[in-house]
Amino acid sequence: RIHGYNTRCGSLVDRIQLKCRLASVLDKEAATIKAAADKKAAEEAEKRRIEAARKAAEEKRAAEEKAKREIREKGTALKDEGNALFKEKKYEEAIAKYEESEKADPTLMTYRTNVASCYHAMKDYDRCVAECDRAVELGASLCQKQGHQEQQGRGRGSATQTPALQLICGSLMRPA
Repeated sequence: RIHGYNTRCGSLVDRIQLKCRLASVLDKEAATIKAAADKKAAEEAEKRRIEAARKAAEEKRAAEEKAKREIREKGTALKDEGNALFKEKKYEEAIAKYEESEKADPTLMTYRTNVASCYHAMKDYDRCVAECDRAVELGASLCQKQGHQEQQGRGRGSATQTPALQLICGSLMRPA
């Protein structure tokens, strides 16, 4: 009996040891699986974060473009009103509209040249020349800004780069 008991005890001990080893292996495997799942979850969370940041940046860019477009449209509408007044030879009122349009959109020198045209039509040549000088200064500052943007790779094909501005920038940037 003792021998049989020892054999039975021995096999029980062997089974307990086997279960312990199996539990240890299963615990390690479970930890590996959990780590892989955590890593995958972290990667997915990072992808969601990046996508959300990209979407937010795209929405911000779209909102900025819309705001610029609205400003440009407001300035153009005021300029068109000034043009109608100019055709009616209401130069003082046209000047007021052109100045309003410049306040709405200070990035276009067209408004200054239109004011100069009004002074020219009124035969106030000194003020006409002064307005032309202001238009050239504005054009030069836009050219410098455009040159800075091109150096950063953002200026080419921009909405503010009209053929007239390209011509002016080219002539203003050439050494005398």
